[in-house]
Amino acid sequence: MKYFYMSFCDVNRPTGQKFLGATVVQAEDEKSAFERATELGINPGGEVAFYPLKSLPSEGQHYLNTLIPREQVLAEGSTREPPRHVETFVCQEHNPVVRQ
Repeated sequence: MKYFYMSFCDVNRPTGQKFLGATVVQAEDEKSAFERATELGINPGGEVAFYPLKSLPSEGQHYLNTLIPREQVLAEGSTREPPRHVETFVCQEHNPVVRQ
């Protein structure tokens, strides 16, 4: 099993508010990572970018199976997108935003 960092955004939000948050899930591939995040209720909808991780460092353990909201990700000094290329992407049309 691999770890996948998943970054979520809503392209319909105003500039500076598009990023919704991020999580890390352990799965076989991007499809099962997407399904796992949805099963856990940590998929807020929108566009999803997947970044495979070779390992999950101890300082990133709190991201595992938890949606870390935008404010917390940015407060921790992370950027909206990690410095890795996107392996797989799910468009907003196929992952509708869940409105509360």
